[in-house]
Amino acid sequence: MLEGIRVVMFDWGGTLVRVARQDAVWEACAAAGFDFLRAHGLQPPPDAAADLRGQFVDALHRLEADTELRELETTEFLRVWCGENGVRVPGDSSLVELAGALWRPWIGCLDALEGVPEMLAELADRGYVLGLVSNCAAPPAVARMELQRQGLAGMFAFAVFSSAVGHRKPHERIYADALTQARALAARLQPGQVLFVGDTPLADVVGPQRHGFQTVLLRTGRPDNSIAGSTCTPDLFLDSVDELPAMLP
Repeated sequence: MLEGIRVVMFDWGGTLVRVARQDAVWEACAAAGFDFLRAHGLQPPPDAAADLRGQFVDALHRLEADTELRELETTEFLRVWCGENGVRVPGDSSLVELAGALWRPWIGCLDALEGVPEMLAELADRGYVLGLVSNCAAPPAVARMELQRQGLAGMFAFAVFSSAVGHRKPHERIYADALTQARALAARLQPGQVLFVGDTPLADVVGPQRHGFQTVLLRTGRPDNSIAGSTCTPDLFLDSVDELPAMLP
């Protein structure tokens, strides 16, 4: 039993939703960005759609190797890509719209795990403040649309996306931002009264514990789901996130 918890923060992908279909949408994302450019009279080269997809996927994959844990800035990525392909986007607002168009096909590719809505509703009914803290390269507005589509948006008192912070877990800024938002909702909140629930040791155990949070690690069979080499261990292991309510008073 975990004691003294007032705020429960959840990872998103792999913890609350399946992400298996995500890699299948990148071609549609590139095509949507290409169509946006053509619809606005901005004529990219004929082979630009394939190039956009390739560079977009490469940029996403490079995130895993970034030692500074920076998140992809989609508008900056598109600014560079457009410049390299001779596409003159008229201003920052158009780049933001292009970024939204690029990511829109991503909406719908995540599937909520069984029992997740009921589990979140039970915790909220019992008075816990719930937050979402996710490594998500999609712009925050797009991420919230996907959260809404899943029927989960209303479950969370706050949501922190790496695309808004500019850094990915386990960078300290994302946890600090989450703690600030939690404290705005729970007066005199202490770090030890926060529980972080996730499926990745470094991002969801080591990083949160550096901020004094209690942690739950899900046994999901992910290749990186190992504590080997870490000085931190979770406060609790669970086989499924829907077991969590039974572990809280």
